Amino acid sequence: MAKEDLTEDRIHELMRIAKQVTNPRARQKVEGRHLRTDYHVVSMDGKHEFAMFTRQSTKLPTSYSAGIRWIPSGAESVMLVRCNGSSHEHTNSIEGDKMSYVCHVHVATERYLSVNKRDEGFAEHTAAYTDLGGAFLHLLEICNISGFDEDEESGNQMRLL
Repeated sequence: MAKEDLTEDRIHELMRIAKQVTNPRARQKVEGRHLRTDYHVVSMDGKHEFAMFTRQSTKLPTSYSAGIRWIPSGAESVMLVRCNGSSHEHTNSIEGDKMSYVCHVHVATERYLSVNKRDEGFAEHTAAYTDLGGAFLHLLEICNISGFDEDEESGNQMRLL
């Protein structure tokens, strides 16, 4: 399936299906001026594969992301969700809505994909988190991801910070 053929229903189904991280103790690595951790995630039924990541600037505390990408077999991957910090402005290019220096959640939409905009070009302001640890927990919740032990999910896992 080409990503421009994804429907809202399919996108939401991919977000909601139960998933599990297969490498919960993934190591953080330095990537330029950022710290990054990459996780491998699979659906519980084994039919879908995902790549999840966290990324934190070493210079700017409000510059961070936690996201998940769907990796379909034999097709181009799609960034489903990305939870960003408040370090920058974002404008939804179709609607023209501008958000200035607030935490926001990017979500793939049929509308943006059908006109070949960025997968996660649409975003909405959120008050669900204020740091990378909170963004990561929010991502786990809205995308139905398990596989971290209870201590890790409660925030103590946040090697991310």
